[in-house]
Amino acid sequence: MKLHEYLEDHGILMAGMLLVFLLQCVLLVFLGMPAGLAILLCGMWLLFFLLYFIQDYHRKNRRRKELCAIIDSMEKRYLMHEMLPKGANHEEAFYRRLLYLGNKSMLEEIGTVQRSRREYQDYVEQWVHEIKTPIAAMKLSIENQQGERKRQLFQQLERVEHYVEQVLFYARSESVEKDFRIQQVSLSSCIQEALLQCKYLCTQASMSIRFPEQDALVYTDEKWLIFLLNQLIENAVKYRRKKGAVLSLAIQKDARHVVLTVKDNGIGIPEHDLPRIFDKGFTGDNGRLIHSHSTGIGLYLCKKLCTSLQIDLHADSDQEGTVMSLEFSHV
Repeated sequence: MKLHEYLEDHGILMAGMLLVFLLQCVLLVFLGMPAGLAILLCGMWLLFFLLYFIQDYHRKNRRRKELCAIIDSMEKRYLMHEMLPKGANHEEAFYRRLLYLGNKSMLEEIGTVQRSRREYQDYVEQWVHEIKTPIAAMKLSIENQQGERKRQLFQQLERVEHYVEQVLFYARSESVEKDFRIQQVSLSSCIQEALLQCKYLCTQASMSIRFPEQDALVYTDEKWLIFLLNQLIENAVKYRRKKGAVLSLAIQKDARHVVLTVKDNGIGIPEHDLPRIFDKGFTGDNGRLIHSHSTGIGLYLCKKLCTSLQIDLHADSDQEGTVMSLEFSHV
């Protein structure tokens, strides 16, 4: 507590006491007491209260520093009422009680919200698993189709599957680490699986694929890395050029890092949109003008997943296309 803050809090009381001191001096002189003696008596009385205020200021200042030190040392500060010492007086005990009741109400509300979110997450996960059955049945039915019609139907089913996986990750995004299985995986194998899952999308878009010339082993979660690549490939297909679309995947490695790049020669991302493409719900000029149904969720989920997997994801873009780079720590 700073001195001027203490003076602001007790200024009225101090001014009142000073006024009483002056009136008392005048009264004693009026009653016949020598002026010097009256001033001496009132001065002693004033000195007593001055010492009281000095001691009170130091006591409150010391108390505030103790409480701040306790709070600064805590990781879960919302539990500070459990760590605070008992009140030194009835006023502190009263405020501590108010703090306890407020925190108790807050924790009860948080518990209610968390239970509601868990129920919603369980429902979404159950829905995702249930919806996969009719999707598989539709795939079997489409096998009887022929020609262009078959490719179109499979393309739409691939998009549905990608959206279903997106919903599953979004539902688990706050605790997705519990589903991780970190192991050494081949980037080429993950790329092959991701392209296999997107084969009808790429075929329908007449997109040429350039596969990496070398392989690399990294430690990550194979399933979620494939999900991540699916999102990037689908974006490349969505914002491709009408003719001559090319998707190039490359692997570069040195002693410390492995970098997987997903490069397309599509319409690119405007320079003013580039810093915000990983923001939740951001669609940018391309999303509003070219693909009005864009949700701005795909790249947001990619960035969030990369953060959980400790993968550095960054984007570069110009009129020649877009490059998404995934940087892995090389072990």
